[in-house]
Amino acid sequence: PYEDSNFTISIESTHQGYSMTEHEITEDMTECEHCGRFVSKSTIFMHSIQCEKMNWKCGECRQIVPISEKESHIERYHAEVTCECGANIERSLIELHKEYECRFRPWKCTYCDLTMNLSDRGTHLAMCSSRTTNCELCGVIVRYRDMKHHKQTVHNIYE
Repeated sequence: PYEDSNFTISIESTHQGYSMTEHEITEDMTECEHCGRFVSKSTIFMHSIQCEKMNWKCGECRQIVPISEKESHIERYHAEVTCECGANIERSLIELHKEYECRFRPWKCTYCDLTMNLSDRGTHLAMCSSRTTNCELCGVIVRYRDMKHHKQTVHNIYE
């Protein structure tokens, strides 16, 4: 059987500017419990002491940052900010909130294609869907909200 004490692990990370693409790991290496790096078993004790002194592991995102950058990391990624809708959201999640949850996110009306805040949808739909238009197939006047049903029942068209 082929036995090799060395193997290569390929890691690609650009976490906080740190980029490592290849690192050779040998049998005499072990992983630091604090930072996750592989270091020689003979130096792991000293590495661990120094690593814990110099680095901090964020309890929120598990990211390792130099102790000197702890406060800026918390402020940049985990401090709460208030959205225009009034919700308090972690800074790193505010863009996702604005895109998927915020009641002030953009919404496009299916009847008139007007874009507005989602919070205005109910009022707008009540008014907009009640407007009438002529059916392009038969000319009958139909409310916008009833057009789909009209086409199905009168013209047997299912869209």
